[in-house]
Amino acid sequence: MNKRKTIRLQNYDYTQDGAYFITICSKDKKPLFGAIEGHCVVYNRAGEIACEEIVQTNIIRQEQNIQITKFIVMPNHVHMIVELVGSRRAVTANERFAAPVKQSVSTIVRAYKAAVTRRIRMLDVQLSNMQVWQPRFYDHVIRNEQDYLKIWQYIDSNPLKWAEDCYFEDGHGTP
Repeated sequence: MNKRKTIRLQNYDYTQDGAYFITICSKDKKPLFGAIEGHCVVYNRAGEIACEEIVQTNIIRQEQNIQITKFIVMPNHVHMIVELVGSRRAVTANERFAAPVKQSVSTIVRAYKAAVTRRIRMLDVQLSNMQVWQPRFYDHVIRNEQDYLKIWQYIDSNPLKWAEDCYFEDGHGTP
């Protein structure tokens, strides 16, 4: 059986207090959520759902002291800063094939992706078998205030720099 290479920081506790920069890409980086027009994101219904589910995640996880403090849904990916506050059971990247651990970054992302997928599939019978997301996600542990502010600015300026973005595609599938 093939073993997947982990992209998580080895021996890092992904339930510990802190801030995490998360990027989740749509399947094959297809522009499922809308388009950029005049340096602004114009959402289609799937993009609206992706935004609504971030708000819903904040509501659901408020009592767990988990908050998505900054986000943007782009045409083919989502950036967010997830902040965890409060005591949790330690979990490391080495536990990646074990049962999901409550209140971990992976569990939060998994639940978000599932909620968005479920709602998009309910939109139209033709979408019922569509894969919305690529497997996995990118994370970066935010280590200090300077890093946090840099990422916050990156999220804010993402639509302005869309053509330079590493996730940009010209509409013909060409990065």
